[in-house]
Amino acid sequence: MIALPNHWRISEADASVLDAFGESSAPVQVTVNGVEVELDGSDERFVKVSVKRSAPSRRPRITLTRETKLDRDEKAQGLLRELQLGDAKFDALVFVESAADDAEVAQALSLDEARLAARRIIQAGAVSIVLEGARVDVKLAVRDRLNLDTVVDVIDGALTLSRPAGSGSARSSSKGWEGTELKGLALSLVVAAGAAAWVAMSSFPSGPVLPLVGAVIGLGLGYLIGRMLEGRLDASSTAGPVVLMGFVLAGAFSGVATLQTINGQGTQQVGEVHGVALDDATQRTSKDRVVPIDVRWSDGSETTERADRRIRRGDRLTRIIRKGLLGIEWYDQNF
Repeated sequence: MIALPNHWRISEADASVLDAFGESSAPVQVTVNGVEVELDGSDERFVKVSVKRSAPSRRPRITLTRETKLDRDEKAQGLLRELQLGDAKFDALVFVESAADDAEVAQALSLDEARLAARRIIQAGAVSIVLEGARVDVKLAVRDRLNLDTVVDVIDGALTLSRPAGSGSARSSSKGWEGTELKGLALSLVVAAGAAAWVAMSSFPSGPVLPLVGAVIGLGLGYLIGRMLEGRLDASSTAGPVVLMGFVLAGAFSGVATLQTINGQGTQQVGEVHGVALDDATQRTSKDRVVPIDVRWSDGSETTERADRRIRRGDRLTRIIRKGLLGIEWYDQNF
């Protein structure tokens, strides 16, 4: 198998697809670091590599090609104008073409790592690199045979170019939603959503079905949000799995809390069950105002409930059964 960069997060299935690329002319798609990458080798002379992030970007359309002797001669004669970025190696190797303002183009290529990635891709044999928004399209020339290591290098460079200017390692000191900050947000949401779920289930104990449905729905939404944010992280960031798992758990807890709370609104009493305390709560060593006691109910069941410590053995207790807004019954302890 081909060697993949250590900072790539890629599934075994996608790695196998990448390893087999070139055996078929059909385009393939793989996911690297949470970003969709499409490879098209249907033209024997070229391989097309396309990378598009889900993050919005206003980057203008910019075309990068290898600067030729003709380009240099025409610039020297004043027949051709090209924006110079002040990076001697980049300016000497790469020709920049865009209809956008110079300031926009300079901002789009302001990161050292972006210019370095463009140079690497051009030196690998790329005919052109087209940047627009969060999308990068590379047209790689195939000389004698397809070299998968070169394709991997081009994909890695295209992933770097697809990141918006101002993200990544060059902006590690910023306060954006990246790396450690996003990981901290995910963990905070897990704690807050977990507490909300516990309060909702304690206040409106409706049984296992409703919490399970809420968890499944919330888990799906949390996964989608987590994948979207994970894709915006720097390729070398180790926060991705934590961010994804954090939003999955936070989504599941939020789903439980939301459905439980909705069901607990607009309730109506549909019945009541009476019981007798089997314990004397005043004999408990705990100093808490509410303590667990055993109760035998009129339907024959025995449960452990939390009741006021003033309850004595033989006291009559009542549990009110209510129907929630979603039609799910739950009980309200009236003791």
